[in-house]
Amino acid sequence: MVRGEGVPLLENRVVHWVSTPFEGGSVDVPIRLIRLLHRLQAGQTLAEIKRDIPDITMKALLYARAYYAAHFPDHYKSTFRSSIERVLVDENLDQHIVTDGARRAFGRAAHIDYADMRSAPDIQVWKYACQNGFNAIISKDRAQVISRKHLDLTRCAVLAWKMRLQTNGGYVDKYLRALPKIIHVRGDRVAGRQIAKMLVVHRQSIAEIFDECTSPIIELSVGAAKPGDSYIDIFEGGRKRRLLNHRDMIVRGVVSEFDMSHLPVKERKAVVAKIKRMVEHMLKSDPARQQLQGRDIELVQMTMKQTIEASAIGDPLLVPIKQRRFAA
Repeated sequence: MVRGEGVPLLENRVVHWVSTPFEGGSVDVPIRLIRLLHRLQAGQTLAEIKRDIPDITMKALLYARAYYAAHFPDHYKSTFRSSIERVLVDENLDQHIVTDGARRAFGRAAHIDYADMRSAPDIQVWKYACQNGFNAIISKDRAQVISRKHLDLTRCAVLAWKMRLQTNGGYVDKYLRALPKIIHVRGDRVAGRQIAKMLVVHRQSIAEIFDECTSPIIELSVGAAKPGDSYIDIFEGGRKRRLLNHRDMIVRGVVSEFDMSHLPVKERKAVVAKIKRMVEHMLKSDPARQQLQGRDIELVQMTMKQTIEASAIGDPLLVPIKQRRFAA
């Protein structure tokens, strides 16, 4: 059996989550992770393992399954197909529930703890993800930068994009598309089970934003997933103002052709934000392409019309952009 790449197998790791009655209460006694891995490898379900080891906690079972799936992904394939094939979960998130939720959402997921990198600096985690082929990192970090020596994961991603944009003239090239995206979980009080559910519920939106690749950050909240600052907002250079003006001019031109007076202000802003994302996607790949072609304008107008109609009938902007595979 060939294990997954990029995550070392720590067979002798001890899981202290077997609850045993003791003097009117219960205590946690150690059980080696390899015992559970052997049972999963033999094809046992969690219910069967629980039957054989009645005192084992569900936390230990979920941890073992998430750990096993990270090393032997062929045994736990997701039916959902997207460009996000490998996900790394940061240490500030639950190592069994969130990792298991990421696996159910995208198919292959590993936790920092599985790589024996707990307490490692975020810049080291970022380099590990880049070097081992992870498409995304799920984290609660929020760009609190003290110095270049202390960067959280969101800041690592933004700085990597900023440096590349300054050298290539301000467009999204193959190098940026290959970097991991940060799926940033918003809200300090969001529990692990809720985060796992959010990943599954919003995985289609996450995958679409990932494919658009106009931002290094995907903001995930209970209600929605949306992109963070776009490459145009991150870019620092003489062309930034020109790119911003050009994008806004196109967006204003499209929006002015449609009547949105019947929509609430919140939905009106959501429509404009969706069109802005679409235009940024069309302009991102070619530094010399400063004008949209007639077909592109028609696609933007069609999406605008569909989005407004969806809002008018009460559909909360569920018409996906899908990006129609625009000519890049």
